[in-house]
Amino acid sequence: PPPPPTHPPTTPTPTHPLSSAASDVYKRQWQSSQIVTMAIEADGSLGQPVATDASAVGPFGFDFRADGVALVSDDDPDVAPDGASTYRIDDAGVAVPISPQTKNDGDGSCWATFNPSGNLGYIANFDSDSLTGLAIGSDGAIEDVIIELDLPEGTQPRDLQVSGDGQYLYVLGFGKGQMLTFTIDDSGEIESTDTAENLPPSSTGLVNIDI
Repeated sequence: PPPPPTHPPTTPTPTHPLSSAASDVYKRQWQSSQIVTMAIEADGSLGQPVATDASAVGPFGFDFRADGVALVSDDDPDVAPDGASTYRIDDAGVAVPISPQTKNDGDGSCWATFNPSGNLGYIANFDSDSLTGLAIGSDGAIEDVIIELDLPEGTQPRDLQVSGDGQYLYVLGFGKGQMLTFTIDDSGEIESTDTAENLPPSSTGLVNIDI
């Protein structure tokens, strides 16, 4: 008989990026519903982790505005619809809730972003193919849900960013290999203006929109 292979045999690429065992571990960490912060020291090293129980189940994506307020999307894997919360990080690294949770009409609220002024927040709802817009006060509290926009079925919005001038919202449509562009008016309402097609299927996130 031939000698045993020195490496595991090649297997097809899974449809989920994690194995079932790894997925279970990830889900338990996700459902532990904690926000973890680490101080960045003067030499660039990281301090000890500080874990805080989140104010809602499934904190997932986040963004910070200039004054340190954090907008966090809440993706409960077991209950829909989802929502968003806001926090302020105190001097000890504890995430202190400002708005414990504001529900939206979406499912799979996985990514969040502020506009540059910090008075608007946007959430990408992966499972329900939709976007949510939020009005956010100067104190960091979520004041109102101002947008519930359905996207074409199968869009699967996976990340989103507002341009540096605050005039455009860019959304990565993972399910269709698209980048969607929306204009943002003074009230925070958005309108679709362009769609770029044929993005690679591995496109999974946005880093920065430098405008």
